[in-house]
Amino acid sequence: MEFREALKAALRESRNTLGKEGYFPNSGLCVFPAGSFSAECWIVTFFHPAFNKVVQASVSGGGVEFKPPATPIKPSTTEIKPSQIRSSSSKVFEKALSVFRESKLPLSQVILTVDSRAWHANFVTKSLQVVIIDLDLSGKVISSRTELLTREPVGLPS
Repeated sequence: MEFREALKAALRESRNTLGKEGYFPNSGLCVFPAGSFSAECWIVTFFHPAFNKVVQASVSGGGVEFKPPATPIKPSTTEIKPSQIRSSSSKVFEKALSVFRESKLPLSQVILTVDSRAWHANFVTKSLQVVIIDLDLSGKVISSRTELLTREPVGLPS
């Protein structure tokens, strides 16, 4: 499933509820387990600026399911619209995957997110590293970096 279609489906299903209450979509997320590069389900997040609450919509071939409102840690406060998505999520994923493959690291899973500014592909490796690839909304690579998911223990003798 493409993100643009998931976003449209979530908007359609929320029109008479969340839309009337002041929520707007601000981001999307899809988790791909290793070996499965097919987006079966997207999480579309709706944000309410006055209440600082988010509602997540799980969008799949089976429809749209909404979670209860929750308080976000650090929400994107800008609306994302289908017209802003200038490249398909599958093309963005393929571009990011080609950049990741250059690292030759063993893959565990992929988390693809999108907001009103950019796509973010996070490739989590079996060695607990994450290769982060940022792409603009048209799918052009902006940056790429590798970070460790683990840290040295603090305060323990070496």
